[in-house]
Amino acid sequence: MPPRSQLLQDRSLRSRAALVAAAEELWSDRAVHEVKVAEICEAAEVAKGLFYFYFEGREALAADLFAADADRVADAVEAAIAARATFDELLRTAVTTLVRRAQRRPRHVLA
Repeated sequence: MPPRSQLLQDRSLRSRAALVAAAEELWSDRAVHEVKVAEICEAAEVAKGLFYFYFEGREALAADLFAADADRVADAVEAAIAARATFDELLRTAVTTLVRRAQRRPRHVLA
């Protein structure tokens, strides 16, 4: 059996991931400001205090999602650079990756 600290860390990571996933789902239908923190917590099945342990507010969570999107675009562009892509191919890769993310989470990406 893993040590207690590892079990707590795993549970913590799952709780944070559940909050992010719940926010993504709720924000796919409604704007960030239309969804209350309590709704995100209820959907994630975590206590409201835990939300504030990870995020200062909804805007901080939205910023976290923006950062994750930017990381995915950067990873895609880096892979294209490693493959010696042309500038047009790099631009197409960046835009395509960002559009795919926007299609999955239109409210927070376009807000």
